Amino acid sequence: MLTIQNVTKLAGRRIFGGWVVRDMNCHPTQHKYMFDMHCMGPLGNTIDRCTISLNRKAMVLHPDGKPAELVYYFNYNGEDTNVCGGAEWLGNIGNFVAQMEYIIKKYHNKG
Repeated sequence: MLTIQNVTKLAGRRIFGGWVVRDMNCHPTQHKYMFDMHCMGPLGNTIDRCTISLNRKAMVLHPDGKPAELVYYFNYNGEDTNVCGGAEWLGNIGNFVAQMEYIIKKYHNKG
């Protein structure tokens, strides 16, 4: 099961534009880290929001011609995404934040 050290340091972290991590928690039964994302307006008010979660249970990815690896998939507003990363790669805060930015740009307001 994936454990992110110092996950609370993401509170208030700016992702891009007006998007920030407003709150996060570790869901006790779904085994997910859940991040409440807000898009802040110029007056400091929330003008949009979404939830990005990261599964703490690994899946085995079998890339063509490469060895199998354990990865953790992200969800957007409770829906599966094709976005994932390995524990070591996600351990880099820059990589983690970049995945959140990518998810918002790819999935937000696309439904």
